[in-house]
Order: sequence, then C-alpha cells, then structure tokens
Amino acid sequence: MRIKFAVIIFTTFFTTCTFAQSYFSKSFGSAGMACTGKGVAQAIDNALYYIGNYVNLQTSEHGMELYKLDAAGNIIWRNFIGSQTAHANRIIYTAQNKLAIIGQVDDSAGNADAMVLLADTTGQIIFNKTFGQLASTEMFSGIAPDKDGGFVLSGFTSNPTGPGNAVYLLRIDSVGNEIWSKIYSYNVNAVGDDISATSDGNFVFGGDKKTASIDYNAQVIKIDTSGTIIWNTDITYAFNSGCKNILETVNGNYLLVGEAATATSAYFDPFITLLDTAGNILWSHIVPCGNGPEAGYDVIEYLPQQYIITGFGLNQSTGNTDLMIIYLDSNGNETNKQYFGNSGYDQAFNLILDNSSNSFYAAGMTLVNGEGKYFLIHQPVLTTSSVVQFEKPDITIFPNPTSHILNISKRGTFKIVNHLGQCLIDTPLQQIDVSSLPNGCYIIVATIGNQVIRQKFFKI
Repeated sequence: MRIKFAVIIFTTFFTTCTFAQSYFSKSFGSAGMACTGKGVAQAIDNALYYIGNYVNLQTSEHGMELYKLDAAGNIIWRNFIGSQTAHANRIIYTAQNKLAIIGQVDDSAGNADAMVLLADTTGQIIFNKTFGQLASTEMFSGIAPDKDGGFVLSGFTSNPTGPGNAVYLLRIDSVGNEIWSKIYSYNVNAVGDDISATSDGNFVFGGDKKTASIDYNAQVIKIDTSGTIIWNTDITYAFNSGCKNILETVNGNYLLVGEAATATSAYFDPFITLLDTAGNILWSHIVPCGNGPEAGYDVIEYLPQQYIITGFGLNQSTGNTDLMIIYLDSNGNETNKQYFGNSGYDQAFNLILDNSSNSFYAAGMTLVNGEGKYFLIHQPVLTTSSVVQFEKPDITIFPNPTSHILNISKRGTFKIVNHLGQCLIDTPLQQIDVSSLPNGCYIIVATIGNQVIRQKFFKI
C-alpha cells in the first residue's frame, strides 16, 4: 500500500483554531488565574497530558494543574495535582505508561525543596517525593528515565561550599527512593538544567556556571550511572550565555540549546552548541533573530541532523514577542521560522514530536486580556520553504506489537527512538532485536534511499 502524506501550510492565528489533521493553536485556563504551561507529553494512545502552574489572582493560592486532552487538543479532564505550593518544570511520559512531573515545592522554612511526582494516566498520584534541607533551596529542572524504571534528576541546591547555588543530581528507583545524590560545587554560582539519557547507558546534562570575566556560560557534563563524571566541557563564549535543554542526536552527538547576548546587544538570541561523544565542541553559535529578547528553550530532532527549537522571539512583522519555532540544518543554520501568538506575550517551554504524524506539539503560555493562560500548538513539520510532501515506499514492520524481533520489509538503515527523541538502536539489519527495551511505545526512523520514514511500534 502506498500512502501519501501532505502537510498544509496555513496562516497562524490565535485562540482555538483547528485545521486539517487536527493542527491547532489554542489557549485555555480558568478566569481569574495566571497560568503558565510548562510541558506536554503524549501517551501510547496519542492522548496528551499537559502540566502547568497557576496563581489565583485574588487569593494568591498557587499550584499545579494536570490536563488530559485528546489529539485535537480538546480537554478531557483537569486535575489539581500535588501540593498547593508546588511548581512544575517538566512532564514526561514513561515506558511504563506513567507520567513523571518535576519541579519544586515551598517548604516550611520559606525555602523550596526539589519535587518529583509520579502519576498514572488517570491523574492518580503513585508517589510524590521532595528532596532537600530546611536551610537550603532545591529545584529539579531536568529528568531522564533510566533502564530500570527509575529516573536521574538534575537541578540545583544552595551551594554548601561557596556563593549562590551548586549543581544537584539525584537518582531514584521506580518507587521514588533515593539511590544516590551528587552535588557538584564550585566557588561560583552554578545550576543544572536539562538532562538526557544516552545510548551508551550513561547520562549527559547541561547547566550554567558563573565565569570570572562575564556573567554566565553554559557547561555540559557527562556522567555514568553512579554519577561519576566522565567528562566536563565549558562552553566558553565571549558574552553572557546559558543552557535550557540538551539532547542526544541520532548519530550520538549532543545538542545544547539556550540563549546568549551578542557583541551589539545585551538582549539574548537563541544559542546552540553541538558536541561529539567525547565532549569536544563541533560548532557553537547564536541564531540571529530580531532586535529584541529571544531565547531557545527546547529542541527536537525531527529528521537525522535536522532540528527544531522553540522559545520566544520578537516577531518583526507585528512587533510582538511570540512563541517562536526555528528550523535548523545539520550545522545549526536557520532554514525556516514561524511565530505563534496574539498581541501580547507568548512563549514555549517544551517541544515534542507527535508519535502519530509528521508534526510537533509546543507548550507554553500566552496573555489573554492581561492574564497568563496555558498555550498549546500542534503544527506540521515544514521543509526549508515549502510543504512536506512525499510518498512513502512500501514498507511493513511486523509483528507490531512485538516482544522480541521487529522485522522490516525493506533494506535501509534503521534507528529506534524513544519518546524523548533518544536513539536507542542504530542498525542496518532488517531483523532488529528489541527485547532489551523497556515495554512501551517507540518510533522507528527508517532511511531507505533518499526517503526518511517514521513509524510507531510497541514493545510488550
């Protein structure tokens, strides 16, 4: 069977707008509340789970809201989840069909503790753990699943030996018990941001560190499963810069995205760096945007060595600060750019690929009548200047679901990618042993001639 996929380019506009194949740009949230969306995760059945933070503008009560939405962005249910003083930073869907949420919770001493919460897909809490000391402040910003059903978490804690903060890592098992914790302390302020599991079984994370000559530069650290540092690379840049997200690319390199000032302006532009498996910098530069503040907050690899970053930027055509989508080639050069939002301020914090089509979701916030509201877009992946339109060659993967061998009907090269975009298997074999993978939903990226095909399968 030959299937043709066509993605339609359309005019971006605000509020709830649904298009062919359920592409949309929508805002939601209760009146009288200031809301900020922090992340979206997609389950095996393509349902969406959206985490955000709210503040009641009358009572100042604040906490987290978890939404379940269908693939078209329609709300199925909403739960207030966790402590009323909790603040979410990220949500992921796990291979065990669970939802993991990280952030921080205000403690009784007026500080904050790092928080990790695991829930099922009905929103019922499995565990809700905090980590930290009364005399210090902790927060988790990054989460990476390990191969045993647990997690490695990255963030910061109050610096025990110097000024400001120190990088804080914690590994927990599948029920939230601590396995180990690490504090990487310097004589300057430093924080850990995002963390990613790597295909060799280790972990890589990015963060920010105060420098002697300027404010901050990014750093990337690779660790083993016990938290021991394998290598540490400072991303030396002449101007103030930092990290927001990091991923392992399908060819095993590490791509960092963040923001940096320039020689002509203290305003930030998106900042990207590619490192090899040994931590050597392959290239590092800003992505020039407008004359206002811009930043990259998240990144995905939608095809091998083709990337999309999101965050916020000044829309030159309207003068507004909008949610920004930038397409990058293998050298980090911009090939396309889109803006989404209204006449206020719009921003994305999280970006994921859609499991079921050649598209993506971005989650963040927007202003509606002066109040912050949750913002979610679902958009098709574009090429450099035109519609993504191609025919798939006849290809079958079977059995699907599988517990052991996945067979592929055509010759080519194949990558098995998890829900976080991490490449777990890279092989030319048409019979792929997936028995070592945790049960869950995966994407096979097949390169056959000059065609690249993405197809979902289930490991059971």
